[in-house]
Amino acid sequence: LSELQCYEEAIELRRVELTWCRQNNGDTDPDTLSSISGLATDLRDIGELEESETLFRELVAGRQQVLEPDDFGIARALGGLAKTLEEAGKLDEALVYAQQALAHRLNHEGPDDWYTNRERLDLAQVMVKLGHLKEASALLTELQESMGRTNEPDDNDLHLLSEAEELKRSIEKTI
Repeated sequence: LSELQCYEEAIELRRVELTWCRQNNGDTDPDTLSSISGLATDLRDIGELEESETLFRELVAGRQQVLEPDDFGIARALGGLAKTLEEAGKLDEALVYAQQALAHRLNHEGPDDWYTNRERLDLAQVMVKLGHLKEASALLTELQESMGRTNEPDDNDLHLLSEAEELKRSIEKTI
C-alpha cells in the first residue's frame, strides 16, 4: 500500500501492526523496529512530520541499543531522522544526524558504497539549505569521484549521480 501511495490505508495497518509488535515482542524487537520505521516513513511522506520525528527518534535509540555497531539499520535510522528533520525545517539538527549517518556508512560500508554516496548527497542537500556551499560542493565532488570508480553503473547509480550533478550545478551558479 505504501508503494502504491495508498498512505491512509497503509498507515492504519502499520499502526495495528506496531501495536501488535509492541504488545507481543517488546519495544526493541527487530520486527517492532521495522514497524516503527515503516510507519515513520509513511508519516513523513504525507507530511506528518512531528509524529514521524518522534518515531524516528525512537527507532534510532532502539537500533543503537540492540544492533551491532556496524549494522546497516543504524545508518538508515539516522538518515531517516535527518531527512524528517530537514523536511520540518530543523536544519541544524538535521545536519548533525546527516553527518552521523554518513560517518556510519563510511566506517562500516566504505567510501564507495552506494548508500555512502546517498548519505553524501543527503548531507550536501542539508548543507546547501544552511548556506554551507563550499562544504556541500566538496561532498558532491567526493560522490562524483566515488561513482567514477564504479565499473558498471546501474540505473540507481546513474540517478544518484544525476541528482548530485544537478545540485552541484546549482551551487556553482550561487558561488
